[in-house]
Amino acid sequence: IASSLFPTTTNSTKESLSKGNNGAGDEGARSSSDALARLSALQRIDLRNNRISAQGWEAIGKALSGLMSLVVVNGWEGYGELRVGEVAELAARGVEGAWALAAVWLQRSAASLTAVDVSMNRLGDGELASLAAMRELRALTRLDLRSNSLGATAGSALHNALEHLGELRELLLG
Repeated sequence: IASSLFPTTTNSTKESLSKGNNGAGDEGARSSSDALARLSALQRIDLRNNRISAQGWEAIGKALSGLMSLVVVNGWEGYGELRVGEVAELAARGVEGAWALAAVWLQRSAASLTAVDVSMNRLGDGELASLAAMRELRALTRLDLRSNSLGATAGSALHNALEHLGELRELLLG
């Protein structure tokens, strides 16, 4: 997502953008955020396979947060619903950048969420610990964290979260 992919004259009426497999990395993600934010008519975007870490996805998430027309990110069709709020199930299994993108809007749906599936997202301790620490997730009954990088920090946060996740009946790890 190097800035050359998004020239300063970016067409704000563009509805779909696919810039996957460019190897842009975090620097490309950060340097392209302003251009992404100007794509006011964007409905679908695909930025997969660009070697972007959680920090790069966070910059992209902030840039995309002002795009009210956006409904599909990296093939994840639940993005638009989560942005509106009151979602009962967050299903973002294997969606690259899903947690960083969902974190921008998660508070709107936190109280109504009963199931969260962020398995196969290569999430690290920081992302998993921040999810576990969300006290608003009181209605959560199912949490799927399989195939992520669950370390001691996230494990400890999950252990502590069990107090406020009183409705949790199914915790999938591994």
